[in-house]
Amino acid sequence: MNIKKFYWLIFSATIGIYAIMLFWSLPKIMAASGDLLPFDLRPKGYSFADAQQMLNALSGEGTEFYMNIQAGMLDMIFPALLFLTLALAYWLLMPEKWGKWRFFVTLVALPGSVFDYLENFSIIKMLELGADNITVQNVICASTNSSYKSIFVTISLVLLLALIALWFVRKYQSKNKQ
Repeated sequence: MNIKKFYWLIFSATIGIYAIMLFWSLPKIMAASGDLLPFDLRPKGYSFADAQQMLNALSGEGTEFYMNIQAGMLDMIFPALLFLTLALAYWLLMPEKWGKWRFFVTLVALPGSVFDYLENFSIIKMLELGADNITVQNVICASTNSSYKSIFVTISLVLLLALIALWFVRKYQSKNKQ
């Protein structure tokens, strides 16, 4: 399988998992918590009081679903898929003359995925402990990971947009040379 076909396969899987989370699992968590935003959807982080409120509001079934389905399954697949999607897109959009720099540019997408995994592990820990047993340190760790995930994913997406723009410029210039 060539890299372009592999990219479209990974892209489709990434969009599929994202759609499942966006339209099913995250709304289900919101419904189970009285419409509070899940920790994953709080890019600026959250306070100790916010975490306790969310954990208290979640039903038992909602907590199990969040821990096992959202954070423990879907969001354990998504960060790797997102990294592969972004890294392959960068690779395909960059000029070959960039040589080994192409590899280093693909690594820009890595921190967002790493912090997404750290966020997931932190959220699972808070869900296991519950509102009465979490510590300020648990919440600071989870909240910081959520914020860093958001920052690095945003940087990765801005880079993707820049590379798409560069690709269009190169295509336009090559058309005008002919």
